[in-house]
Amino acid sequence: MPMKDHDNPMNAHPELYVLQDSRSIADHQTLFWAKDGKGYTTDLNQAHLFTEDEAAQQHAVRKSDIPHRVADLVEGMRLTIEDTMLNHASYIQRTSLLNNLASVADLSTDPIEKELAAITYHKIQEAGPDLSAFEARTWVRESGLPLDTTKSSDTALNHRASHLRLTHMADNEFETLTIPDDDEPTGPSPG
Repeated sequence: MPMKDHDNPMNAHPELYVLQDSRSIADHQTLFWAKDGKGYTTDLNQAHLFTEDEAAQQHAVRKSDIPHRVADLVEGMRLTIEDTMLNHASYIQRTSLLNNLASVADLSTDPIEKELAAITYHKIQEAGPDLSAFEARTWVRESGLPLDTTKSSDTALNHRASHLRLTHMADNEFETLTIPDDDEPTGPSPG
């Protein structure tokens, strides 16, 4: 059966409410009363909708269930999701930039490039997670290290770090270890 427009919390009348189980807060979850008395749900679309009076009556009976206006929750969820996504994307870009700076600082044979990368790496690292990826890229650009700002995921610094890693791997000779098969005797032969 198709959902009616007023049954969808995203289109709900501003005076409709849902009940949140306050006990779920300790588990870092948001659980709402589910439709048709089917327990609890994390999906706001599956939450049971109450009028203000109904929500107040339920709260009077069970103090652990907290009424929330749906309109407030929907707006709050939009802001939280957007903020979380932006912070996550910025963290990934910042971490990638730090990894590339570390590679250049460790592997470069150019002493100036090596020092610039190390100084910039430590400056960004000390700034902590509140420093945005944009600000971190600005610091790299100001340091004089190569940074192609037209492509955030494919920077000149990334290419330089990759080249240094490959060169470093090619310059190092690795011993080849021979591991005997399980069928081969490893100790002195009986006899």
